[in-house]
Amino acid sequence: MFAGPLEKTAAKLGDIRSGNMEMRLVASTPAGQKTGFELKGPFSMPEGQGLPEADLTYTRFAGKAEDVFGFVSTGDAAFIRVGQRTYCLPNEKVQSMRGSDDAGNRGPFSGLDLDDWVPDSEVVTSEDGSNTETVSGELDVVAAINDLLGIARDYGGIDRPEIEGDDAELLRGAVKQANLRMVTGKDDRILRSLLVTVDFGGDPPEAFRKALEGISGVNFTLQLKLAEPNSEINVETPANPLPYERLNRR
Repeated sequence: MFAGPLEKTAAKLGDIRSGNMEMRLVASTPAGQKTGFELKGPFSMPEGQGLPEADLTYTRFAGKAEDVFGFVSTGDAAFIRVGQRTYCLPNEKVQSMRGSDDAGNRGPFSGLDLDDWVPDSEVVTSEDGSNTETVSGELDVVAAINDLLGIARDYGGIDRPEIEGDDAELLRGAVKQANLRMVTGKDDRILRSLLVTVDFGGDPPEAFRKALEGISGVNFTLQLKLAEPNSEINVETPANPLPYERLNRR
């Protein structure tokens, strides 16, 4: 069976081990209420049981409030940045961030089964010299939302089970419009950018309202940009980090 650019790009998501990323996963209402997160900065996944290398700015959205902090990891030690101060993270706080010796250890985007998201897609070759193709199409919202909730559990603190059965049918019926637009390398099939938009028009079904902490009239957006994929990333130890215990005394 012929594998198109969407399927080939999905198959290589787990091969993305480093780069400079911008990821934004947000549900919003016309009134300006938002829930979700934004993550920006360079990253490099560890080999073996080490820590990643990363210098990321994390913004969490809750209603009209925003919490911003930084995460820095050198591969040997990890730190959290709050305001102008940086604090050392103790070993027990970073164990879950370590890699493994498992040869199947994959990159951070391997949970996105993009080829299941869009049953029918259109492919357009770029004319700007970037040697990329743009894939677009209507979204299978259940497949996409379940994958995105998995990301939200990992990065955004939203802990909801998969939507299935009757709830899945209600979710499909509540969608006014859902689309995907992806830019991928024409030759290497490495993801360059991804935009997913879901417009529910009115209130989403109960299962989805719970997943988004009571927000109704939801517009759901995933934006993902990746620059310099699989490039070398070097993160230096922050200057004068404070003991973690000092964080709670602020």
